Amino acid sequence: MKIQPITGKEIAKFIDLCDSMRIRRASYDYYNTAKDGDFYGVGMYINRELRGVSACDYERKYGITLLRKAYQQKGHGKTLLKHKIDHFNEKKIPYETTVAADNIPSFKMCHAVGLKVIKAEIKTRSSGEYITLTLGN
Repeated sequence: MKIQPITGKEIAKFIDLCDSMRIRRASYDYYNTAKDGDFYGVGMYINRELRGVSACDYERKYGITLLRKAYQQKGHGKTLLKHKIDHFNEKKIPYETTVAADNIPSFKMCHAVGLKVIKAEIKTRSSGEYITLTLGN
């Protein structure tokens, strides 16, 4: 496994490839047009193929950690998320991320790398209300 920097276009292409229902369209649009230096992103390569990404803009609006299905539940997401958190810590930027409260796998991953719930909010969308949790270090 190799973890290395990745471009916004590569992140957007990976989001498209994974077709995840949990990744907001706004995140795809952001990374598809983002300039290098506006965000931090890494890709996880196994056998020279991109299998996962973790990225976040420096305003912390568009954070993602996404893996191909076959590589989920194996600790790779935690490795990628920890890599991203360490980068923000080195830059002395507090790391925060928001997850839907019903996204149990993401919540568990965040908790496993030491992030704590700092805020819960009720939000509204066309399908009704839902709860989000903001986690940080």
